[in-house]
Amino acid sequence: MANMNGGIIGPVNSVSVGKYTSFTSPGTYTTSGCTSVDLLVVGGGGGGSAGGGGAGGVRLISSHPIPSSPIPVTVGSGGNGVPSWPCCTSSDGTASNFAASSPIAATGGGGSSGNNQTGTNGRPGGSGGGAGGSYGNRSGGSGNAGGYSPPEGNSGGTSGGDAATWSGGGGGGGACGTGSNSSPGSSMPGGDGRDASPIFGTFPQPYYPAYPSDYEGSGHFFGGGGGGLPNQPSSYSAGGDGGGGGTQYPSSCNKGRVGLDGHGGGGGMGSVFPGGDGIVIVKEPNAIAGASGIWSLQAQYKNKKAGTWTS
Repeated sequence: MANMNGGIIGPVNSVSVGKYTSFTSPGTYTTSGCTSVDLLVVGGGGGGSAGGGGAGGVRLISSHPIPSSPIPVTVGSGGNGVPSWPCCTSSDGTASNFAASSPIAATGGGGSSGNNQTGTNGRPGGSGGGAGGSYGNRSGGSGNAGGYSPPEGNSGGTSGGDAATWSGGGGGGGACGTGSNSSPGSSMPGGDGRDASPIFGTFPQPYYPAYPSDYEGSGHFFGGGGGGLPNQPSSYSAGGDGGGGGTQYPSSCNKGRVGLDGHGGGGGMGSVFPGGDGIVIVKEPNAIAGASGIWSLQAQYKNKKAGTWTS
C-alpha cells in the first residue's frame, strides 16, 4: 500500500533491541532466542536489631550462558527485625537464584545482633550484619558467604563504647558497614551497595524498582547496609546507598527505617525494621523484535537489487 510520501508498508522488519525482565517475586524466565544474558541477582536484606542489618548479596554478571528451556527464578525475602533489648538477633534474609544450568545465586544478608550484657556478633551473610552495642566490643558479621569472586558483599561494622550504646552499620554490596570503635564520629552508617549502571544503566529505568526520595543515594545501587545506632543525640546514621534503612538516634528503639524492597537493603537499627526483598533482572542485549516498517521506494529498490528484501 502506498502512502502520501511515496513509501509502502513493508514486511516485518527484524531489529536488534534490548529485552529486560525484572523479577520481584518468584517466576520463570524464557529467552527470546539468546544464548547468553546479563544478570543482576540480589538476595534479601537482613533485619535490624541493635545494629544495622546486612544487605543481600549482589551478583552482577555479564554474558552468562543460558539454555533455551524455561529457567526458574527465586527472589529472596528480607529478614525480620527484632527487639534490640535484651537479647535478640534479627533474622537473615534469604537467597535469590537464577537457576540456569549454571546457576547464579546471591546469599541473603546477615541479621544484626542484639544489645545485652554479654553481647553477640553480627551474623554472616551476603553482607554481614552490624554488631549490637554491648558491654564490650563485638564484631560485625562477615560478608560474601557464598565465597564468590568478585565478592557479593562486605562485613558489618563493629560495636563499642560504653554500656549498651553504639552499634555498627550493616555491610553493603560495595562497602563495609561502619564500626563504632573504628570511626568514632557521630554516625554509624551502613555500607553502600553495588552500582548496576555499567550494565543496566542509570536510574530511572522501567525495570528498576522505585527509589523513594527519603532513602540515601540513587536507584541503580543495590544492597545497601542498614544504619547502626549513632553515638550522638539528635544524630542520624544513614543507610547505605542501595536501599539500606537509616537510623535516627532514638528515645526509643523504633526510629529506624526498613530496608528497601527490590534492592535487598538491610534494615535500620530498631525492633521493627526488616530487610528489603531482593530482585533478579535479566537483560538480553541482542533480543530480536519484529516491527512493521515504512520503507521508502529508494530503500525498497536497493534491498531488492541486493537480494536483502525480506520475503
